[in-house]
Amino acid sequence: MQSRYAGTFIADAIQHSEMKLKELAEATHQSAQAISGYSTGRRPIPFDKAVDLARQLKNGKFNVALAATFFGTLAPRKTNNLSSDNVFLLRDLKNYEEDDRKKIEDETFKILMLKEEDRTYQQRLFLETFAKEMSEELSAELTCFIEFCKEAGIQSVSIFDELNEENMRE
Repeated sequence: MQSRYAGTFIADAIQHSEMKLKELAEATHQSAQAISGYSTGRRPIPFDKAVDLARQLKNGKFNVALAATFFGTLAPRKTNNLSSDNVFLLRDLKNYEEDDRKKIEDETFKILMLKEEDRTYQQRLFLETFAKEMSEELSAELTCFIEFCKEAGIQSVSIFDELNEENMRE
């Protein structure tokens, strides 16, 4: 599942880049067969190879898919390496999730204005999609928050405790 998710974006990213598969393979020191295996989901993408592919392809959707796979909701975290490149992947994931949510938020509120019995099957499916998108965005933001707290040497739980105490006083 995880490798298929990120892998499905490789073929699209290659198609939208100016690189041919052979050129990409040479630039990332991989075989064209290996990259093809990633794009079909037959082969999991190792983290270091994924970063090499992202650097060469320079494709936002592919970068977001990788960030979701390695740091987000789709997989347990596979690395503790948060080099600057990885932090940017996390930022891109967060921004992508926010943008995606904003696009469907307007439609969601229109549907919620309808009585439940007046909603079509498609509208109900749309609401499920919105709930999923919202959970992905929240997960991405929480992941970023926890990682940034770790980097800053702050206990993320203590921040939540302080906020809860403050909210209880109001």
